[in-house]
Amino acid sequence: MKKKSLVCLVTAVLMACAMIPSTAFAVEDVSPAPPVNISIYTANGKNIITWPAVADAGGYMVYRKCQYENWKQIDRTTRSRTIDNSRELIPGIVYYYKIHTYIRSGTTMQDIESGDSAVVSVKYILPASKITKLSKKSRTSIKVYWSRVSDATGYKIYQKTGKGKWKCVKTIKSNNTLSYTKKSLKKGKKYYYKIRAYKTYGGHTGYAAYSSSKSKKL
Repeated sequence: MKKKSLVCLVTAVLMACAMIPSTAFAVEDVSPAPPVNISIYTANGKNIITWPAVADAGGYMVYRKCQYENWKQIDRTTRSRTIDNSRELIPGIVYYYKIHTYIRSGTTMQDIESGDSAVVSVKYILPASKITKLSKKSRTSIKVYWSRVSDATGYKIYQKTGKGKWKCVKTIKSNNTLSYTKKSLKKGKKYYYKIRAYKTYGGHTGYAAYSSSKSKKL
């Protein structure tokens, strides 16, 4: 009789447990912490952001904004660094970045993002070109050669004589053009040249630093 009662009791308990929703036993998902101590710098035409890894992180979402754009996601990575070399970057503009940590939810199997990290910023710098050679092409012309800047839209060439003022004598609108011949010059004069790379995107233009000047006498 006692054995039969025990069996009935166990059966009743098992049936009661089966009626309890599985979510009642689920552990609530906890949002991860965002990264801290974020570092940022610009080099070789890229904005580079690094941070210490967050324990148990599945990965990171990187967001960017500037005066011309609102916050938007630009990267999803499992590494604790990102390199932003987007063609949208304009020289001289300050860009702001923030990072979210994400983990995979154990209940919904979807990503859970942290709140915002501290915002970091950097002014994007386009690398400068340099004049590689000045060549006398005739008694009244000089050919200017310069180095290519990979992210540039084009180049502006400046000229002066003696103590005169610098004047832009040509705007090159192709990144693949790396020489220009200035004609109708005066024999016996010394001409100075320098060059400046520029980049245009979305109607906005920014410039690299001027190159060092070089001179040639006809």
